Amino acid sequence: MLFLKSNKTGKGYGKQILQALIDVYNVITVDVNKDNLNAKSFYLKNGFSIISEDPTDDAGRPYPIIHLELQ
Repeated sequence: MLFLKSNKTGKGYGKQILQALIDVYNVITVDVNKDNLNAKSFYLKNGFSIISEDPTDDAGRPYPIIHLELQ
């Protein structure tokens, strides 16, 4: 999970962290709560595409999850 304090968003920190995760750890997939529009937008703007969706989270709770992959 990638979380930034609200006063740190929009300053490029998230993009820098994401790029390091891609470069160092070869992160190419992420899961995001579908209702988290900011996170969804962030990953889509940074080269990820939606590949699938589940109506529940891993614990079976009714939180829809989208699965994204770096293109």
